[in-house]
Amino acid sequence: MKTNIYYDTHQHFWDFKLRDYDWIEKGSILEKNYLPKNLKPNIDQVEINKVVTVQAHQSLEDTFWLLDLAEQNDFIAGVVGWVDLTSKDLNKVLDKLQKNSFFKGVRHVWHDETEESWIVQESVLNGIKELSNRGIPFDFLARPNHLPYIPKVFEKAPNLKGILDHIGKPLIAEGIFQPWAKLISEISTIPNLFCKISGMITEASEKWEVNDFNKYVFHVFKEFGENRVMFGSDWPVCLLAGEYKQVFELPLKVLEKDLTENIKRKFLSDNAKKFYSL
Repeated sequence: MKTNIYYDTHQHFWDFKLRDYDWIEKGSILEKNYLPKNLKPNIDQVEINKVVTVQAHQSLEDTFWLLDLAEQNDFIAGVVGWVDLTSKDLNKVLDKLQKNSFFKGVRHVWHDETEESWIVQESVLNGIKELSNRGIPFDFLARPNHLPYIPKVFEKAPNLKGILDHIGKPLIAEGIFQPWAKLISEISTIPNLFCKISGMITEASEKWEVNDFNKYVFHVFKEFGENRVMFGSDWPVCLLAGEYKQVFELPLKVLEKDLTENIKRKFLSDNAKKFYSL
């Protein structure tokens, strides 16, 4: 009997009948509905038991819809939703969200903001401080050019539970390692910042191979350590470049020589439970 619950800490759902997703390219494989019934066969193929679903639309309607999906599907362990961090009603919104046990965190699509320094605006920082005060985790969706701002956030909100999505989106297709690697080393010194090993194959070349990711995955593991990393599939976005099973197996293959049962359990289970209070 399986005793460990293994988590996919980063996947999405969307329904075009409910709203438009303007970031999805017309005619792409992503331009159709992706719902729990579409995900379940994928996680059943591998060792994943539960998922954390992450916002794909910057609206409260989307956040509450995802929470409804979590109520209806027992394999959804939690929701990382969206809130307007600059809203004067932020406290009321968070009060309501925190009444739902499936609400586990907040994300904003920072890397698509016009100003790369969006996150250190006073109005945004005030919202992040409120998340920190309430113990609500925050997902940083950033590219390498955004990473220098992350320490500035923690200067203002030192107790924030933060996590970097998609290892900060290094330029894997071009094989570019710096300055991403140096910046990862710098931000990994923040003790309550974690990192998702996720979203990598869509940053790689079309004909990617496992070896293309070695130096990136090894670096993240070395800098963040085995207690602050976790797995995320980024399904269904990952379907642009590969299948769910490939994404699940990728980091396990890269780390094969060092992957003791203890480290595997931390990567797929313990760290997620600790960070998102699952």
